[in-house]
Amino acid sequence: MTSTSPNRLLEQAVAQLPVIAVVREFGDRDRTLGLVSALVAGGATALEVTTNTTCWQEAVTHARELGVHAVGAGTVLTGEHVQQALGCGASFIVSPGVDPKVIEMAQSLGMDTLPGVMTPTEIGVALSAGVRRVKLFPAGSLGLDFFSAIRAPFNDVEFVPTGGISPQNASSWLRAGAWALGMGGSLTTGSLLEIENRMRSLRDAVSADIGSRT
Repeated sequence: MTSTSPNRLLEQAVAQLPVIAVVREFGDRDRTLGLVSALVAGGATALEVTTNTTCWQEAVTHARELGVHAVGAGTVLTGEHVQQALGCGASFIVSPGVDPKVIEMAQSLGMDTLPGVMTPTEIGVALSAGVRRVKLFPAGSLGLDFFSAIRAPFNDVEFVPTGGISPQNASSWLRAGAWALGMGGSLTTGSLLEIENRMRSLRDAVSADIGSRT
């Protein structure tokens, strides 16, 4: 057990790099574990492995063994998923929607939560469940103008735009006020070496945004 509370691990990782790299891979164990290794080698500080990924629990454990403390489970839909995520070393969960029971269970186990939201009503439900940060999805389809508008009444919420975020537009979302960015396919296509280099380039590209937070 780490001496740092799990609820602080994601905050500390995001302070270093405001990107949550998302691993979603079907059918190939070696590829899944290779993706994790490549992202870590490229400088990822926070990883999410979805529960519909091949050997996802092994991948979470692998990331922890590589020294990544802020490792989460994504596509968490049930209490069983929460228990499995905790058991393999995840410190936070990400869900496609807002399920107060899943949120309550995760929080009771000391895990951070990122429920998926798209509307003001969904954000309000998440806040009522005790959440202070949410995954805005699908962010790319909603756009930066929508994001700016939704932040006005919810200025205390820490948003993690996900879906349609790429190395090319990452800085724009961070400058618009995103707390962190969820990035999957735009990071994890191609060879493992390409993925490692892309992750490293992304880290360099948002360095100015990281500096503005310190």
